Amino acid sequence: MKVSVIPRAVRPSPVALGLYFRAARNDHTALSQIISTGPRDFHGIVFDASRLKRHKELLDVAEKARLECILDPCTQASATVGGFNDGHAALPWCGDRPHSLDDFLADKQQQIVARLSEFVLEHRFTQCISATHLIRDADDKWLAVDIETFNHLRDHLNQNGGKNIGLIYSLALPYAAFRNEDIRESIVNRLQGLPAHSLWIKVEGCGMNSTAAGLRNYLDAVADFHHLGFPVVADQFGGLVGLSALSLSTVGGLASGITLGEHFTAQHWRRPSSGTKHMLHPRVYFPNLDIYLKPAEAKALFELPGRIKAQFGCSDSTCCPRGVVDMLQNPSRHFIFQRMKQVSEMAKVPEPFRARDFLEKYVCPTTDHVLRLSAYDGLDSKFQQRILNHRKRLDALRVLLGGIVNANATSTQSAIPATRAGHDDRASRLV
Repeated sequence: MKVSVIPRAVRPSPVALGLYFRAARNDHTALSQIISTGPRDFHGIVFDASRLKRHKELLDVAEKARLECILDPCTQASATVGGFNDGHAALPWCGDRPHSLDDFLADKQQQIVARLSEFVLEHRFTQCISATHLIRDADDKWLAVDIETFNHLRDHLNQNGGKNIGLIYSLALPYAAFRNEDIRESIVNRLQGLPAHSLWIKVEGCGMNSTAAGLRNYLDAVADFHHLGFPVVADQFGGLVGLSALSLSTVGGLASGITLGEHFTAQHWRRPSSGTKHMLHPRVYFPNLDIYLKPAEAKALFELPGRIKAQFGCSDSTCCPRGVVDMLQNPSRHFIFQRMKQVSEMAKVPEPFRARDFLEKYVCPTTDHVLRLSAYDGLDSKFQQRILNHRKRLDALRVLLGGIVNANATSTQSAIPATRAGHDDRASRLV
């Protein structure tokens, strides 16, 4: 008897959306655990060059797991009076004072490029953020110098066995400059043809706390950079605002700290350092509220009578097996796990339906949860006002995203950064 074999349609695997974590001083423990135990649903880790000795083991673990190991040379902070610190002074390409424009001219520039390139190669980074600086506008002298430095660094890596090392251009600028169409056009024109692996954009005052109007302006501005052809990553841009930009394909990836660093500000870079170091501790992430609370605040919230724990505590047993206990005791792991889940679930939805799915599954339920919490008896007046303000901002975000989705108002899309496995496979085929 002849049996007819009917081919089975194979659904293509979803393309992983870009997700990168910036490792702060004490983040190596949580990241190492996640990498060792899984899941590893993110692209890579950004290493602060001044903390590399402390994070050496994390670098080894990430490298073996075939994650992108990205060096941040800290040149943006180290060229400012408030950002420069002793850790920067110890780096081979820095000195005992903040960098000035003269340090990146002629032979001095070549020396910085050589030392940075050698550091990247020695420590086997797979990608490097080029030595760029915070600019005021398109006429800022740093912009021309940064583009020149980028090209020299690319050449030096190519000539010394680093052709497969991706070079990232980091564009950091004020919100007012980013909104200006003429300034954007000039910057885009000057970046045209740059051999960049991706473009990471940091905009002062933008991030998880942005208003709906701020997000609308951000989306319109970022779209101009799509013409460059390489992936755009929203750096230090998180929360529902950042995830909304990702769902709309305006950006191809997100990069942020762990419970911190989801909103970019450079105000402290402009002020002379007081010399006093303040240790920032991980906050507790409430994904169904889109807020972070200090551990003491989160504990106090969960101690209120009623169903607070059931409604707002982590019920994902793969993330926090002991629920609220693990959520409070391991806030970094909880955040990493939840952010990976948000982005990986988003990637499973075909692009044409992604933004609507995100609106219905994440934004709308979050606004409903915040509304419920804002009406809860027992909140102290200061916290209640904070929640009311948060609720208004999220309600406006819901209206904005709903309008964009219903009008199908996105015109262009960012490319999506490839994973390290994708880079390695492509490189092996070229050999």
